[in-house]
Amino acid sequence: MDQRQIGGAGRPRQWLDPRTVVLAAIAFFVLLSAWLAAFNTQAGTVDIVLRWGAPVRVTEPGLNFKIPYVESRHTIELRERAYSKTYESASRDPMELNVTVAVNWAVNKEHVIQMYNQFGSLEQFEQRIIAPRLPDAVKAVVSRFAVNELLTKRNELRDQSRAAALAVIPQQIMTITGFSVTNVEFPKAYTAQIAAVQVAREAANAQEQELRKQNFKAQEVFNIAKAQADSTKAQADAEAYAIAIRGKAQLDIQQRQAEILKSNPLLIDWERAVRLVPGVLPQTFVGGDGSAALMFQLGSSQPMSTIPRRQN
Repeated sequence: MDQRQIGGAGRPRQWLDPRTVVLAAIAFFVLLSAWLAAFNTQAGTVDIVLRWGAPVRVTEPGLNFKIPYVESRHTIELRERAYSKTYESASRDPMELNVTVAVNWAVNKEHVIQMYNQFGSLEQFEQRIIAPRLPDAVKAVVSRFAVNELLTKRNELRDQSRAAALAVIPQQIMTITGFSVTNVEFPKAYTAQIAAVQVAREAANAQEQELRKQNFKAQEVFNIAKAQADSTKAQADAEAYAIAIRGKAQLDIQQRQAEILKSNPLLIDWERAVRLVPGVLPQTFVGGDGSAALMFQLGSSQPMSTIPRRQN
């Protein structure tokens, strides 16, 4: 057999050298250990490092290291969580209804290890603490309100329910950051009754609005009639005032004429003469002591006569 063939056949067996295998295994073990030792903690979370299952420390977000094969890690979320549930409750009346509440909470970073030792995870904390304790707190608060108050006093219901939840849920491990009553579901019969009342109220409001329109129109007609009456009254007052002024003017004229006649007796005789022989003027005046005798032309056939002047 050819010696070269013997040497060529034996060359691949050099890779199976024990030292080569051991070095390769050591290199692989070192690389795997380095890979297992490093881990990254995401923002908004922390990692609990466990050594043989016992928590030893809590890491911050970023690149961290642990002892491979000896230590492990458990991630805990620090972000706010929401827990929502619907509970069958009864009002003070009593009336059965469904109340839905939502609790926002977050675990306290300082007590992450305590939470892990007691509950193991956030889900277990919800199931063992929040889920069994919250219903009694909410139902006790709902029973303080009448049905109609649940509609008008929603803020009071929320605040009292939050206070009751804080009283029964320990705040050392976690913090309740928000509490809300998201829905109050009434029985269908009561909901229909409320709808009927609302329809009746809207109809009454429509009738009231129509009545207001009618009252407005009536008031408008009244205002127009009153304005016309005021105008007529003002016109009548003006006419009465004008008549009074004219009457007063005539009275003043008559008084003035009377004063003139009183101070001039001749005018009185003149007036009498005019009334006795209308249209015929006296032809002769005879007098001496302030009084006068008048001679009149009584006709064309009467001769004119004279009365001699009296001697003083």
